[in-house]
Amino acid sequence: MIEAVRDDDSIRRVEILAATIWREHYPPIIGTPQVDYMLDKFQSFEAIREQIQQGRKYSLIVKDGVDAGYCAIDVRDDGTRKEES
Repeated sequence: MIEAVRDDDSIRRVEILAATIWREHYPPIIGTPQVDYMLDKFQSFEAIREQIQQGRKYSLIVKDGVDAGYCAIDVRDDGTRKEES
């Protein structure tokens, strides 16, 4: 199931999921200090809320009642999209 991220509770769920995913997969590639920086700068509660206020669309992917993933989509002025996950 895909669930739109619209409120503080769902933003917090994305923040927790992002931290889990990033800390599990990215330290061998970019190192723990860089992971911590990226999470704080781009995937913290405040950063996600600000991005949503600026028009970025976040979605949670939920499988059997468990948060399994997330994605974010920017719709640009020219109508194209930039997707991140």
